[in-house]
Amino acid sequence: MSRRERRFVLDTNQVTSKQNLNIPYNVIALERLESSQMRKKKNGKGCNRMLGS
Repeated sequence: MSRRERRFVLDTNQVTSKQNLNIPYNVIALERLESSQMRKKKNGKGCNRMLGS
């Protein structure tokens, strides 16, 4: 993922989280979404081999 795209994602996440905190609810459910590229780089080759990817 390019730096520009990564900065965009981080900024979008921050704006969304600030908006969510202003909602007057007691419980907020979040969903973790990652691109496959981010997951592969984070886990490394050894983990991918174990998972059969």
